[in-house]
Amino acid sequence: MEICIGDETFTMDRTYCPITAYQCFVSSTQNMRVIVPPSDTKFRLCDVLPKNECSGDAYSTGITMLAKTTLGEWTPCEIQNKNLN
Repeated sequence: MEICIGDETFTMDRTYCPITAYQCFVSSTQNMRVIVPPSDTKFRLCDVLPKNECSGDAYSTGITMLAKTTLGEWTPCEIQNKNLN
């Protein structure tokens, strides 16, 4: 399954998405991820990222998009839609 956000195409990837009720997607460049949890489910971000690329106890309760910085750290990012008025 694929989804498109802006100019990026994301492909479903179960590698770091251990919970089957979740849908996890990765960009073709491997530097962005989208996590779609079940409705109203709190999850730890490091549970859906490569273990050697994540530390801390940050949580999310909804659809989350993460981008990898030039330092190799994952950070939440906003989805910008230029077509909205």
